Amino acid sequence: MIVVWIIIILAAAVIEAMGPSFVSICFSIAGIFALIATFLGFGLPVQLVVFVIVLALVMYYLIPVMRRLAKMNVEKDQQYVKTNLDLIIGQKAAVLEDISYLHDGAVKVDGKEWTAKTQDKEKVFKKGEIVTIKAIKGSKVEVE
Repeated sequence: MIVVWIIIILAAAVIEAMGPSFVSICFSIAGIFALIATFLGFGLPVQLVVFVIVLALVMYYLIPVMRRLAKMNVEKDQQYVKTNLDLIIGQKAAVLEDISYLHDGAVKVDGKEWTAKTQDKEKVFKKGEIVTIKAIKGSKVEVE
């Protein structure tokens, strides 16, 4: 039975390494405890009970903590990761096609043409005017 527990431990660890879901690692941890039960001389029924109980406890307590930690790391990384697109926010752009609240237009900024929109219901930006890039919304820039 030692070989079976080692296979379960290693297979679950490999699966977890391929895509962290925090479920496979629970199987590895439970397998380690079942392997310990094997080394202590307990029979298969006790090993299975140990495996199931440890698996349930680890899944109940560890998965929420690990997911919360992973989410915090993702949020922290997203806070500080800037892309090249962020560089155009705040830059001036030339209006190529009229822009109004009801009609998307076009602007040229940093040598690239963008579809542009505005949230200003009163203002119409005419071709040739200079606007400021306020934000990037999907594939469009918002201007003011």
